[in-house]
Amino acid sequence: MEADASWTGIEGDGALSQDINWITTLGPRFGYVFGNGLFYAKGGVAWAGVELRADPTLQALGSSDAKAGWFVGAGIEHT
Repeated sequence: MEADASWTGIEGDGALSQDINWITTLGPRFGYVFGNGLFYAKGGVAWAGVELRADPTLQALGSSDAKAGWFVGAGIEHT
């Protein structure tokens, strides 16, 4: 089981602004070792801290919430 957490600098602009302040994932990673390499796949649940504003200059017209979703991925590690 793996868990990751990241702070982001993803900011929207315009009349409707959406910022993503942080992302967290939790899920298993399964792999196959071949020589010095590891081929793997992973997937699980993800959460993001989302801030939405109707106008970036008016903080009162917005909301902040944690949204849930999922993720999948694959990769290769070599030593």
